[in-house]
Amino acid sequence: MTLTTLMRIFAVSQAVMLSAWFGIMMYSIIFVQRFQLRSAEPDAVEDIFQQIAHGARKMALQTIAVIAVTGTGLAVTRALITPGPSAEWIVLMCVKLVLFLVACATFVYQSWWVWPKRIFAPPDEMPRVRIEFLAAAIVIAVSLGSMIAVDVLAASV
Repeated sequence: MTLTTLMRIFAVSQAVMLSAWFGIMMYSIIFVQRFQLRSAEPDAVEDIFQQIAHGARKMALQTIAVIAVTGTGLAVTRALITPGPSAEWIVLMCVKLVLFLVACATFVYQSWWVWPKRIFAPPDEMPRVRIEFLAAAIVIAVSLGSMIAVDVLAASV
């Protein structure tokens, strides 16, 4: 297998996994969370949402691991194929890494801080916790969408 083939495998895998996570976040924001925020009885659907989310953390962590491995593989193989990558490409890869770290840190915050608050919050605090959860989801989605855009730009430099 050549480095170019390996780079293409990393690129496709990276694009698929980023797109999958991005798509899930957008579905959550546009349909699931928006439905609850607009619902006349948001507490009535809270149990359903908790059932939907059951086990999602593990799948998200697996997705993050695959994105980390394929992103690293993509950057390394591209750097090996293109001796002396351009300064623009290096900057784009640094931007992509920062966006990935923002998405991961926000996911950790949402999963291990906001989600437990959501489970144990008294009814009067739930509207604020739901908005905090939505805000974290938006940060993750914007970070992932920006990573995809950076990849498109990086492919042409």
